[in-house]
Amino acid sequence: MTDDSTLEQLRTELEAERRARRHAEFELRRRESQLMTLNEALTTALREAHALNKQLRESHAQLQESHRQLLQSEKMASLGQLSAGIAHEINNPVGFIHSNLGTLEGYLDDLRALLGLYQSLESRLPEEAQKTIQAFKKDIDFRYMMDDLGLIVRESREGTERVRQIVRDLKEFSRTDDVRFAEADLTALIDSSLNIAHNAIKYKATVEKDLNHRRPLRCIPNQISQILVNLFVNAAQAIEKQGTIRVHTHDDGDSVVLEVRDTGCGMTEEVRSRIFDPFFTTKPVGQGTGLGLAIVYGIVERHKGKIEVDSAPGEGTCFRITLPAAA
Repeated sequence: MTDDSTLEQLRTELEAERRARRHAEFELRRRESQLMTLNEALTTALREAHALNKQLRESHAQLQESHRQLLQSEKMASLGQLSAGIAHEINNPVGFIHSNLGTLEGYLDDLRALLGLYQSLESRLPEEAQKTIQAFKKDIDFRYMMDDLGLIVRESREGTERVRQIVRDLKEFSRTDDVRFAEADLTALIDSSLNIAHNAIKYKATVEKDLNHRRPLRCIPNQISQILVNLFVNAAQAIEKQGTIRVHTHDDGDSVVLEVRDTGCGMTEEVRSRIFDPFFTTKPVGQGTGLGLAIVYGIVERHKGKIEVDSAPGEGTCFRITLPAAA
């Protein structure tokens, strides 16, 4: 009996152990299932966090771009207001001067004709009077004075016309109201931009133009002018003494390629990799905002174009911009 009771007890204990094991296995599977569910939820949460982080980075980049555009918009709006003031304050008096110089030029022609008549009568005067006139002509260098007088008036008229053209170019450059795409003559944009940048260039470099394009651009003209002025001024600033700025263009399929090359100091790879970053500048504090080339990059992007830079220390820099041609 003892053996039977012991055996029964062992069976009972074994059955209890089996039930406990089954329960443990069930509980293990349940916990594993919960763990898998939690793991999947965590994976989903991480995926969503990565997506949100990406959206945040994109939003931050868009915010930076919007900030840059706002700064440029404010800058150009201020320049537009300044240009309007310049046009009002300078164009009117310069217009009077230009007109009066034209009238003076006509008067000089009449005076020359009158002097010619007087000179034809000079031989009829008494000899003493002729000697006095000849001596006075010699003292004032009459022949040179008459030649130089006409030249002075012509140069003055050319100068006033240049002032008027600079104001016209500056007004067109700073316009913010017209952001429509239109056909534009790249040659005319280059010439007007060189006119605006003339003061920055004239003591630093000679400009060589090799313009071989035939097709017009499809662009926002005043924004292309902003690109050109920025590149011309940057090229001049990169030249320490006297150098050369070469402007080259050519057609390339459905695009027009513009190159602005200078013989300046060039850039290191580190600087070259950062020149389009907003607020990056190698200039001393107070001499540059670091926005010029960032603006250039943004305009090229908006025109669905491409910008490339070749540069090395001591070997100058070449900016190469490809823009869509008009159809």
